[in-house]
Amino acid sequence: MKPISRLILLIFICLIIYIPNAYSQDDCNCPKNIEDVKKDDRFMQVDDSFMQKMDGGSIIQSLYKDYKNYIYYSIEQDIICHYYEGKLFEIPYKEGKVEGLVKQYDESGRLYKEAQYKNDLKEGIEKMSLENNRAMFEIPYKAGKPEGIAKAYFFGRLESETPYKEGLKEGIKKGYYESGKLQSETPYKANKKEGIEKHYNKDGSLAKEICYKNDLKVKCD
Repeated sequence: MKPISRLILLIFICLIIYIPNAYSQDDCNCPKNIEDVKKDDRFMQVDDSFMQKMDGGSIIQSLYKDYKNYIYYSIEQDIICHYYEGKLFEIPYKEGKVEGLVKQYDESGRLYKEAQYKNDLKEGIEKMSLENNRAMFEIPYKAGKPEGIAKAYFFGRLESETPYKEGLKEGIKKGYYESGKLQSETPYKANKKEGIEKHYNKDGSLAKEICYKNDLKVKCD
Protein backbone atom coordinates (compact mmCIF):
# COMPACT_ATOMS: atom_id res chain seq x y z
CA MET A 1 0.00 0.00 0.00
CA LYS A 2 1.32 3.46 -0.92
CA PRO A 3 2.21 5.81 1.98
CA ILE A 4 -0.47 8.32 1.00
CA SER A 5 -3.10 5.54 0.94
CA ARG A 6 -2.01 4.36 4.36
CA LEU A 7 -2.31 7.91 5.68
CA ILE A 8 -5.84 8.33 4.32
CA LEU A 9 -6.87 4.96 5.82
CA LEU A 10 -5.38 5.90 9.21
CA ILE A 11 -7.20 9.24 9.25
CA PHE A 12 -10.49 7.54 8.36
CA ILE A 13 -10.09 4.94 11.14
CA CYS A 14 -9.26 7.65 13.67
CA LEU A 15 -12.36 9.62 12.74
CA ILE A 16 -14.57 6.59 13.28
CA ILE A 17 -12.98 5.70 16.61
CA TYR A 18 -12.29 9.12 18.07
CA ILE A 19 -15.35 11.23 17.30
CA PRO A 20 -18.03 8.93 18.79
CA ASN A 21 -15.94 8.69 21.97
CA ALA A 22 -15.44 12.44 22.28
CA TYR A 23 -17.61 12.43 25.39
CA SER A 24 -16.37 12.74 28.94
CA GLN A 25 -14.24 9.97 30.38
CA ASP A 26 -16.18 6.85 31.28
CA ASP A 27 -15.76 7.36 35.02
CA CYS A 28 -19.08 5.88 36.08
CA ASN A 29 -19.72 6.26 39.79
CA CYS A 30 -22.57 3.74 39.92
CA PRO A 31 -22.37 -0.06 39.81
CA LYS A 32 -23.22 -1.20 36.29
CA ASN A 33 -26.35 -3.19 37.19
CA ILE A 34 -28.95 -3.41 39.91
CA GLU A 35 -27.65 -6.76 41.20
CA ASP A 36 -24.26 -5.21 41.94
CA VAL A 37 -25.64 -2.07 43.57
CA LYS A 38 -27.67 -4.18 46.01
CA LYS A 39 -24.42 -5.78 47.23
CA ASP A 40 -22.49 -2.51 47.46
CA ASP A 41 -22.39 -1.00 50.95
CA ARG A 42 -21.68 2.45 49.50
CA PHE A 43 -25.22 2.65 48.11
CA MET A 44 -28.66 2.64 49.67
CA GLN A 45 -32.11 2.29 48.13
CA VAL A 46 -33.98 5.57 47.91
CA ASP A 47 -36.82 5.74 50.43
CA ASP A 48 -39.28 8.26 51.82
CA SER A 49 -36.82 9.65 54.34
CA PHE A 50 -34.29 10.33 51.59
CA MET A 51 -36.93 11.97 49.41
CA GLN A 52 -37.83 14.38 52.19
CA LYS A 53 -34.42 15.96 51.57
CA MET A 54 -35.10 16.30 47.84
CA ASP A 55 -37.25 19.39 48.21
CA GLY A 56 -38.41 20.91 44.92
CA GLY A 57 -36.65 18.59 42.47
CA SER A 58 -39.30 17.57 39.94
CA ILE A 59 -37.13 15.06 38.03
CA ILE A 60 -36.05 13.10 41.09
CA GLN A 61 -39.56 13.22 42.51
CA SER A 62 -40.96 11.78 39.26
CA LEU A 63 -38.38 9.00 39.21
CA TYR A 64 -39.21 8.02 42.76
CA LYS A 65 -42.93 8.00 42.00
CA ASP A 66 -42.62 5.76 38.94
CA TYR A 67 -39.51 3.65 39.64
CA LYS A 68 -39.29 3.46 43.43
CA ASN A 69 -37.66 0.02 43.53
CA TYR A 70 -34.97 0.80 40.97
CA ILE A 71 -33.32 3.91 42.43
CA TYR A 72 -30.29 3.98 44.71
CA TYR A 73 -28.12 6.76 46.08
CA SER A 74 -24.48 6.99 47.06
CA ILE A 75 -23.74 7.65 50.74
CA GLU A 76 -20.38 9.17 49.71
CA GLN A 77 -21.40 11.41 46.80
CA ASP A 78 -24.48 13.35 45.70
CA ILE A 79 -25.33 10.82 43.00
CA ILE A 80 -28.44 8.79 42.21
CA CYS A 81 -28.26 5.52 40.26
CA HIS A 82 -31.42 4.64 38.34
CA TYR A 83 -31.73 1.20 36.72
CA TYR A 84 -34.34 0.49 34.07
CA GLU A 85 -34.60 -2.39 31.56
CA GLY A 86 -30.89 -3.12 31.81
CA LYS A 87 -29.88 0.52 31.36
CA LEU A 88 -28.20 2.75 33.92
CA PHE A 89 -28.84 6.45 34.50
CA GLU A 90 -26.25 8.22 36.66
CA ILE A 91 -27.79 11.41 38.03
CA PRO A 92 -25.85 13.98 40.10
CA TYR A 93 -27.89 16.30 42.30
CA LYS A 94 -27.58 19.34 44.51
CA GLU A 95 -30.13 20.57 47.02
CA GLY A 96 -32.73 18.15 45.68
CA LYS A 97 -32.39 19.05 42.01
CA VAL A 98 -30.46 17.49 39.13
CA GLU A 99 -27.16 19.36 38.82
CA GLY A 100 -24.17 18.29 36.76
CA LEU A 101 -23.44 15.74 34.04
CA VAL A 102 -26.16 13.09 33.68
CA LYS A 103 -24.90 9.91 32.00
CA GLN A 104 -26.80 7.05 30.41
CA TYR A 105 -25.39 3.58 29.76
CA ASP A 106 -26.92 0.89 27.59
CA GLU A 107 -27.35 -2.81 28.39
CA SER A 108 -23.71 -3.55 27.53
CA GLY A 109 -22.43 -0.83 29.85
CA ARG A 110 -21.52 1.54 27.01
CA LEU A 111 -21.90 5.25 27.67
CA TYR A 112 -24.28 6.38 24.93
CA LYS A 113 -25.74 9.65 26.17
CA GLU A 114 -24.79 12.52 28.41
CA ALA A 115 -26.24 15.93 29.15
CA GLN A 116 -25.34 18.77 31.47
CA TYR A 117 -28.05 19.92 33.88
CA LYS A 118 -28.43 23.05 35.93
CA ASN A 119 -31.23 23.47 38.44
CA ASP A 120 -33.20 20.53 36.99
CA LEU A 121 -32.90 21.79 33.37
CA LYS A 122 -30.61 20.81 30.51
CA GLU A 123 -27.93 23.45 29.98
CA GLY A 124 -25.19 22.90 27.42
CA ILE A 125 -24.56 20.30 24.74
CA GLU A 126 -26.35 16.96 24.95
CA LYS A 127 -24.37 14.18 23.24
CA MET A 128 -25.76 10.85 22.11
CA SER A 129 -24.34 7.96 20.09
CA LEU A 130 -26.42 5.17 18.54
CA GLU A 131 -26.04 2.07 16.40
CA ASN A 132 -22.73 0.93 17.87
CA ASN A 133 -21.33 4.47 17.62
CA ARG A 134 -22.02 4.74 13.90
CA ALA A 135 -24.31 7.71 14.48
CA MET A 136 -23.70 10.58 16.87
CA PHE A 137 -25.81 13.64 17.73
CA GLU A 138 -25.03 16.89 19.52
CA ILE A 139 -27.86 19.18 20.63
CA PRO A 140 -27.21 22.47 22.48
CA TYR A 141 -29.65 23.38 25.26
CA LYS A 142 -30.48 26.55 27.13
CA ALA A 143 -32.83 26.55 30.12
CA GLY A 144 -34.14 23.11 29.16
CA LYS A 145 -34.83 23.82 25.46
CA PRO A 146 -32.77 23.23 22.30
CA GLU A 147 -30.99 26.47 21.38
CA GLY A 148 -28.36 26.80 18.67
CA ILE A 149 -27.04 24.44 16.00
CA ALA A 150 -27.73 20.72 16.48
CA LYS A 151 -25.32 18.44 14.61
CA ALA A 152 -25.62 14.86 13.37
CA TYR A 153 -22.61 12.70 12.45
CA PHE A 154 -22.46 9.37 10.65
CA PHE A 155 -19.24 7.35 10.66
CA GLY A 156 -17.45 10.43 11.93
CA ARG A 157 -18.57 12.81 9.19
CA LEU A 158 -20.93 15.74 9.60
CA GLU A 159 -24.27 14.76 8.05
CA SER A 160 -26.51 17.69 8.99
CA GLU A 161 -26.83 20.92 10.97
CA THR A 162 -30.19 22.03 12.33
CA PRO A 163 -30.77 25.46 13.94
CA TYR A 164 -33.01 25.76 17.01
CA LYS A 165 -34.48 28.74 18.81
CA GLU A 166 -36.39 28.37 22.07
CA GLY A 167 -36.89 24.65 21.43
CA LEU A 168 -38.13 24.94 17.83
CA LYS A 169 -36.43 24.55 14.48
CA GLU A 170 -35.78 28.04 13.17
CA GLY A 171 -33.62 28.89 10.18
CA ILE A 172 -31.86 26.86 7.48
CA LYS A 173 -31.18 23.18 8.09
CA LYS A 174 -28.17 22.01 6.07
CA GLY A 175 -27.37 18.51 4.83
CA TYR A 176 -23.94 17.42 3.58
CA TYR A 177 -22.45 14.85 1.21
CA GLU A 178 -19.72 12.48 2.40
CA SER A 179 -17.24 14.87 0.79
CA GLY A 180 -18.42 17.64 3.09
CA LYS A 181 -20.05 19.60 0.26
CA LEU A 182 -23.52 21.04 0.74
CA GLN A 183 -26.29 18.63 -0.27
CA SER A 184 -29.46 20.42 0.80
CA GLU A 185 -30.89 23.50 2.51
CA THR A 186 -34.28 23.40 4.20
CA PRO A 187 -35.83 26.57 5.69
CA TYR A 188 -37.76 26.27 8.97
CA LYS A 189 -39.98 28.68 10.82
CA ALA A 190 -41.45 27.77 14.22
CA ASN A 191 -40.62 24.07 13.65
CA LYS A 192 -42.30 23.93 10.21
CA LYS A 193 -40.85 23.99 6.71
CA GLU A 194 -41.40 27.42 5.24
CA GLY A 195 -39.88 28.66 2.00
CA ILE A 196 -37.75 27.11 -0.73
CA GLU A 197 -35.92 23.86 0.00
CA LYS A 198 -32.87 23.48 -2.23
CA HIS A 199 -31.05 20.30 -3.25
CA TYR A 200 -27.59 20.34 -4.83
CA ASN A 201 -25.61 17.98 -7.01
CA LYS A 202 -22.20 16.80 -5.85
CA ASP A 203 -20.55 19.38 -8.11
CA GLY A 204 -22.40 22.17 -6.28
CA SER A 205 -24.94 22.93 -9.00
CA LEU A 206 -28.61 23.26 -8.11
CA ALA A 207 -30.49 19.97 -8.62
CA LYS A 208 -34.05 20.92 -7.65
CA GLU A 209 -36.18 23.21 -5.53
CA ILE A 210 -39.23 22.34 -3.43
CA CYS A 211 -41.49 25.03 -2.02
CA TYR A 212 -43.18 24.80 1.37
CA LYS A 213 -45.79 26.81 3.17
CA ASN A 214 -46.76 25.95 6.73
CA ASP A 215 -44.98 22.57 6.39
CA LEU A 216 -46.90 21.64 3.21
CA LYS A 217 -45.56 21.38 -0.31
CA VAL A 218 -46.87 24.11 -2.60
CA LYS A 219 -46.31 25.18 -6.17
CA CYS A 220 -43.26 27.38 -6.53
CA ASP A 221 -43.91 30.83 -8.04
